[in-house]
Amino acid sequence: MKESDSTRKHKSSASKKIVFQIIVVSTGVSKGEREDRSGPLIKKIIEEAGYEVSGINIIPDDSKAIASSVRTAEEIADAIILTGGTGLTSTDITIETIRPLLRKEISAFQTLFTTYSNNEVGPSCMLSRAMAGLINRSIIFAIPGSPQACELALKQIIIPEVAHISKHAKE
Repeated sequence: MKESDSTRKHKSSASKKIVFQIIVVSTGVSKGEREDRSGPLIKKIIEEAGYEVSGINIIPDDSKAIASSVRTAEEIADAIILTGGTGLTSTDITIETIRPLLRKEISAFQTLFTTYSNNEVGPSCMLSRAMAGLINRSIIFAIPGSPQACELALKQIIIPEVAHISKHAKE
């Protein structure tokens, strides 16, 4: 895939120091009923890419907890990744909670995530939702909680573009 001259210029001038905060949204994990497999995987992928992770916060599927965690994270991180709570059940409220906090939505993220997911899992990808946007000067990504979905989102979409997006978020 060929990048435009403008994109190459922006990427080359983007900061290579990006600090991430990971927020795991899962009532089961927060209660100790299930093991968190996605948070550590996300951290590993980010660090292998040469970026820093300020921490992993595990919270229940609760809109107040989600909003509060995001507000805290935006003070310390350039990029925030929420994993979990993006499905179709009544407790999956991550996207509905963060959408009103955004100053801009990056709508193509959902399209890319769905396209890549379809290539991996077929039409069942429509049961997963993803979202990205800007919240003040930070980037926020909401991705499904499955390790496979996290790896796909990080390796194929987020890591290749995070510095470029962060440059624009700070302008």
